[in-house]
This record gives sequence, C-alpha cells and structure tokens, in this order.
Amino acid sequence: MRPYPLAFVLLPLALLAAGPSPAATPLPFPPFTGGGFVPPTKDALRQEVSVLKVLAKYAYKRSSCDSALLDDLTLAYTSASGTKITAVQEKWVECVGKVDTRYLYDVVDCDHVPGRVDGHVRPNALFAVGGLPFQVLRGEHAKEVVDLAEAKLLTPAGLRSLSPDDPQYRGAYRGGVWARDTAYHQGTVWPFLMGAFVEAWVRVRGGDDAARGEARRLFLDPLLQTLDPKKLGHLPEIAEGDAPHTPRGCPFQAWSVGEALRLDKLVLSDRN
Repeated sequence: MRPYPLAFVLLPLALLAAGPSPAATPLPFPPFTGGGFVPPTKDALRQEVSVLKVLAKYAYKRSSCDSALLDDLTLAYTSASGTKITAVQEKWVECVGKVDTRYLYDVVDCDHVPGRVDGHVRPNALFAVGGLPFQVLRGEHAKEVVDLAEAKLLTPAGLRSLSPDDPQYRGAYRGGVWARDTAYHQGTVWPFLMGAFVEAWVRVRGGDDAARGEARRLFLDPLLQTLDPKKLGHLPEIAEGDAPHTPRGCPFQAWSVGEALRLDKLVLSDRN
C-alpha cells in the first residue's frame, strides 16, 4: 500500500490533543438575516473535524498509515449490515447519520445544544468516504451519501458547497465583497472537492480498473475541459454554482491543482 504523507497523521493528532471544540465564536460582524441567510459559525467545521478525530484514534499508535494499521481498523465487531467496522466508527455513524435521507448531518449538537442538528446538504459528508487515507463510512450508507452528493452537488467544475434546492443557496458569485462572501460557502463550486468526491465514488464501486476508468471519463476529464480549456496547467479557486459555472476567485489555485493531480496520478492511476 502506498504510504501517506506524515500530515495525515500529525493533523488528526493535533486535533485530538486540542480536546473538545470551544463554543462557537461569533463572526466579527452582525449576523445578516435578509433573505433567510445567516453566516455560518465555526461550528460548521465540526463534522469534517470529527472525521479527522476518528482517524486520530487510530494514528496515535503508529507513525504511518500502513497495511497493518488498516488491518487494526477493521477489527472490533461487525455492524448489523455485515460490514466490518470499528466501535469508534459505529458510534460516529450513530451520531451524524441522517436517517431520513441516508446522508450525514453537517453539524450535530449545533451551538453545543444536545440533539440540535444541521441537515443542510453540503460536501463535508464526502470526507467520511473519500479524500482521506481511511474510509470512515462504509457499506450501503456510504454509497447513498455519494449518490446524493452526485445528484445535488456535482457540477463539471467541482462540488457545490450547498444544495441548490436549499433556501440559503447562492448560485452567483459576483458583486461587492458582502455579496461574494455570503455566497462563498452557500452554493459556490469548489474544484478541489472533486478529489474527495471522485475517490469516494470509486471506493463505493469497488475501486477496480473499470470504476477508475469511468470516473476519469465522467469527472476528471470534464473538470479539466471546463476549467482549463486552453491547457495552461492551472485551475481556479472556485466557480459559480449556477451554469455555466464561470470560474471565480483566484485563477491559479494550488489546492485545486493539487487535487486534480492526486486524482490523475494516484486515485485514478492504472498503477493503483
């Protein structure tokens, strides 16, 4: 198995060492409620941080994610669906699993109120299936998460940050600073999220050559054709949520290029 960068171990460890997240910190400007929009607080990061904390519980014993570590992770017990899963994974799924749509809640215990959940459909759930060295969510639930993200969030330019059928969705990224900032995480497309999505899509389809080839044809090739038609070797930071998904933000963004390279050279490689 190909070794992963040390950052995959050190970052989860740092998050685990930090302990429980502090109370949500208000933004440095008064909440704007016009049109039903309320800017997200730091609590909006809790789901993806929780995925990394699950990884940290495994990583603290070892200095790298090797095959022996992955063997350790599949021990503990078998879930009702028959999928091998650890006790930590099972508890995590129990906390964030969205029963009505088989997606994942974006935030649980919002503002540290037990039982208060955020059901907005955002791409954060994909990191439980792809984009990280260990797949936290598995089985049919994982496939349903990927399928819903594909139906609601996927565009040729990347993944929308919010489903377009959400009342808070902003499909255009233009205008003044306030107009752009309130759209940044409310529907704007992020090309770098294609990495987590495609890896998740391939994983839930068995990860074989056929799945990788189809993913390259369906997702990576259209991404490059849409955002880099002149083949300059650069990809933008973001794009508009509404078609034709006009590129916006920084025109040469490292994390967008980095994830496209990871897909091309690692996730979808014939040498995988």
